[in-house]
Formats: sequence, structure tokens, C-alpha cells
Amino acid sequence: MILRFRNEMIDWEISVGLDKDIHKYLEIEIVKVSSSLHSGKISCINIISKKSCAGGLIIRKYLYNYEYPVIGNSKLTKKLKNCSDKGLFLTLFRISFLEYGILGLENPEFVCEIPSKFSKTIVREESFFNRKLEESRKEFENSIVGYPENDSHTFHDFDPVHKKPLAYISEQKEFCGFKFHLNEEVLIPRKSTEILVRTSNQILSHFRNSEISPNYKDINAVNHAEKTRILDLGTGSGCILISIIKMNRESMNIAGTGIDISNKALEISEKNSDDLGVKELTNFIKCDFSNLLNITELIKSGPFDLVVCNPPYISIEKKSKMNLSSQIYEPSVALYADDGGYEYYQQIYSSLNSSQYEQPSSRLLTEGSVLLFEVGKGMADEVINIFKGWNVVLKRNDHQGNVRCVGFSKFKYRFNLSDAVD
Repeated sequence: MILRFRNEMIDWEISVGLDKDIHKYLEIEIVKVSSSLHSGKISCINIISKKSCAGGLIIRKYLYNYEYPVIGNSKLTKKLKNCSDKGLFLTLFRISFLEYGILGLENPEFVCEIPSKFSKTIVREESFFNRKLEESRKEFENSIVGYPENDSHTFHDFDPVHKKPLAYISEQKEFCGFKFHLNEEVLIPRKSTEILVRTSNQILSHFRNSEISPNYKDINAVNHAEKTRILDLGTGSGCILISIIKMNRESMNIAGTGIDISNKALEISEKNSDDLGVKELTNFIKCDFSNLLNITELIKSGPFDLVVCNPPYISIEKKSKMNLSSQIYEPSVALYADDGGYEYYQQIYSSLNSSQYEQPSSRLLTEGSVLLFEVGKGMADEVINIFKGWNVVLKRNDHQGNVRCVGFSKFKYRFNLSDAVD
């Protein structure tokens, strides 16, 4: 951080309850400014207090109100992500008694070492930042393969903390090995969401092999001549649906429908479907989660055997904790939800649950349909509570051991579909 005194400093200091002359007692020396993926910049500074009353609490208050807080987990500090258990990053390491010089005596001074956690934290934050920067550089270079050399896409001064995400600069993002076109109208596909595609592929494999029920093929035959149909709720760029279709079209008769409330998102998904060669196997419809049964075109596209969905599930209250690039550039409608993040799970439950009581000719789902959702950390149990009356047929963890994927069905499976995923 770089500290600068402002002309209105005296008035400001009075307003926050500090000595109006506090800046005269503090001398600030910047030792090192480092990059941090989580806070943008972190700095190691020496503060020389020229007045005994200007101790640690005063310094913390001074920097906190000046919006350059000390790292820590106590009052008037700010936590650094993944570092909240490291205590306070403010230490007294040198004391000098200056007035002894007046008596002709050598000024006594007491010095101790600066805690090693200071340097370790700086090294770690720089390492995270540089790793992200290098990953982004490689991603960018891969994304512009095929662009003309005089194209305007550049990596100039890219900052992974504050600047526009690379996916929006290059207008491409790789997902499940396929390159998808996108812009700021759609959410950037996450690597973590690929679990929905992998799990869907395993479920479809069991559909093909008739390992679910001896009656399942008969159900399909009655409904739609054994064509397996996929519904993607909140399709965005279409990356989930299109990836599933591409990975399974050679081994089964498959088709898919994606819905979204954004016309511009639907334009992106249609373009990706065309570019990736599955236009004839997909269609995209404007529809929201609460209105699934009232869209004739959607009903005619079904009934669906597999419903996949990565709904907005970040609580509105947590928006300020998201990284700045997501807050500024990604569409809020694709990220945030009311009711603690559960708003759209509740909407989907209401729509799909009522569809089971419709006449067979107007049903949205087949009798053996599986609903597959991505859920946020710690949200699985509440999502399961929302889908009361549905059988939980699978739960799948991510690499951190958190439940990331939950599956439901009205059908009485003979085995847990968790057996179908690795």
C-alpha cells in the first residue's frame, strides 16, 4: 500500500476520534509492496512512533480508518484470506530512548527480530499471485490461437485481481476440453462445474446400459422412442449442455434443451451450439425457473430424462466478499440469489414437483428423470430439505471434500447412483 496524507487530514482525524496531530507523531517507511491475489497489494512498512501514546491500538485505528488496515483477526484489522488464524501482523521490534543523548549518554535501544510469519505471508501471497498470473497467461495464449496477428487481443498489464477477466478479453473459455465463446452477458465457466458434466456422463452410461430398472427402456419408448433428452436450467453460454451432448452423441440417441431468462445469453449459447457442431441436437428457449410448465415450446421439447442445473447460489450478503473482477464484470443475475442463496432451488422445486401431477402428454419429466444440481459449500443439506418428496440418488464431493453435486429422482432406483461416479 502507498500512504499519502490528504489536505483534509486534520478534519478527518477529528471525525474518527484521533488526536488531530497524530500524523505528526508517526513516520511511515515502506519496506516492500507485494502483489496479493486476495487483496490486490500487501505492504510491509515500518512505523516510527514519536510519541508514547501513539501505540499499537492508535496505529491500527489510524490505518483502518484510512482504509489501509493491518492484517489480522482482531479489532480494527482485516483478515487476509487463508490467513485469518495467524494473529496480528503488527509487532513492536525496536525501542529507542532518545532523551538519554541530552545527558551525554549513549541512547539505549532494544531490538528483536520481526516474526517470520511476516516474510512467509508475503512470499506465499506473491507465489499465489504469480501462479495465477502464469495460469492466466497460458489460458490467454491458448485462447487466441487462430486469431489474426494484428488482432486487438493482448495480455498487456494483465492484473488477475482487479482487471477484466481474461475470458472476457479473449471472448473464449475452455470447458471440458471444448472452447466456448462468451462475453460479459454470461457467467465464465468454472473448472469446478465440470463435475456436473462428468456425473451426467456416468448417469447416461447407466441409462444406456439399462442398469437402473428393467422397465426404464419401456418408459423411454412410450415417451419418446428411446431418445434421451437433457434439460439445462440457466444455460448461460450453454457449456454444460453442449459438453454433455458432444460427449454422448456417438453412443446414444440424445438431444438437449437449454433455458435462460437472458436473450443475449441465449444468443451466445446458440452460437456455441453451432460452432461446436451440435446445433441440430439442441434448442434454446427463454424461460425462468418459476414458469417451466407454462412454456409450450419447452413442454414439446420434453419430457426430459436428465435435468442439470448450476443455479445462482451465492447469497446477496456475500457479494462483497467475491473477488473484484467477478463483482465488476460478471452478470449478477447469474451469480447471486436471495433467501441465503436458496431462492432458485426453491423455484425449481415448485415447478418440477408440480409437473409430476400433470397429464402424461404434458409432463416435463419422464418417470425416471434425474435432477442434478451444483450446490455451494455447506448448502447440500438445505437443498435436500427443499426437495422433500424426492429421493436423493447421489451426492458427489469436490476435491476439497465438500458436496458439490446432488442428484434427485422420483424413481425408485435399485442402487445409489453415487456408485456410478468415480
